[in-house]
Amino acid sequence: MTDFIVSVEPTNNVVIVSETPTNVLVQPNKHVAVICTTQLPENAITGYNIADLAITSAKLADSAVITDKLADLAVDADKLANLAVEAEKIATGAVEEAKLADLSVSSAKIQDAAVGSAAIAAAAIGSAHIGNAVVQSAHIGDAQVISAHIASLVASKISASSLAAITANLGEIVAGVLTGVLIRTAATGKRIIIDSDGIKFVTEAAAGKYGSAKYGSGGKYGSGYVAYFYNKTTGMPLDIVSEQAIGDIHLYNRSSDPSGVARIGDLAVVNGKLKICTTAGTPGVWTVVGAQTA
Repeated sequence: MTDFIVSVEPTNNVVIVSETPTNVLVQPNKHVAVICTTQLPENAITGYNIADLAITSAKLADSAVITDKLADLAVDADKLANLAVEAEKIATGAVEEAKLADLSVSSAKIQDAAVGSAAIAAAAIGSAHIGNAVVQSAHIGDAQVISAHIASLVASKISASSLAAITANLGEIVAGVLTGVLIRTAATGKRIIIDSDGIKFVTEAAAGKYGSAKYGSGGKYGSGYVAYFYNKTTGMPLDIVSEQAIGDIHLYNRSSDPSGVARIGDLAVVNGKLKICTTAGTPGVWTVVGAQTA
C-alpha cells in the first residue's frame, strides 16, 4: 500500500496510514504519528476522516464502483468513451424518440422488412418514393382507375361485347368494319341517314308514311325522306320519294357533248338541252331527249 496523508491538523501535525512504517519522510519541525494498517480495526476510517477529493481513481479497485454507488444522472455523455455503450447494455424499449437526434437513423440501421405499414404515416409515400414499374395490377383495387387516370386508350386494350354506353366525340375513325349500325349526320333537322334501308336524305318537315300516300294523290310520299340511294322497299338505286320546292336532280349545263367514255343511258345537259347517250363509245353518240326547244 502506498503511503498517503489522511488528515492535516492546524498545528501541521501529520497522521500517515501505512502498511509498514518504513520510508516515512519527516520534515523538520513536524510532529508525525505513524499508524500501520494492522493497528486500524475494521471500518475504522469513515467518510468524516477522508478529506474532499482525497480518493483518486488510483485508489479505487477494479469494479469497486457498482450501480448503487451512482447518483441519478451522474454519468453524462462526457463520461462515456466513444463506442462504450454496446447493444446489450441498453434495456428493451429504453431508447425512445426523444433520445434520437434528427436524421440519426440511417437506412443501414433499419433491418430488412422492419418497417411495417403501421410505422408509415398517412400520405407519407409520395410519387418520388415509388420506383418505376413497381405498381402491379394486384396493387390496384377494383374500380379504382377512373377516366381522369387514363391518358389514352388504344383499340387493342378494349374488350367488350357492346359499346352502347359510349357517348363521345370519336374523332377520325380509320379502317375497320361497321355492321348493323345507324350513321347520321345529325340527330334532327335536314340530315343523311345510313342504315339497313339504304342512304336516306331527310327533310325537316313530316310527310306521309308508306301506304298512306300514293303517286298522284297530292300527298307527300315517305316519312320525312326526300330521297334514297338504294331504296330497300322499292329496289330503286336512286329514288326521289318526297316533293320539294326545288328540282329533284341537277345536271351541270355543259357547252358541248362529253368527249370521254360514254355508255348508253348516260345523261348530260348540253346548252340547256337534256341529252342521252344512245351509242356507247369514246366519245359516245349523244341525242336530244324528246322535242326540246332552246
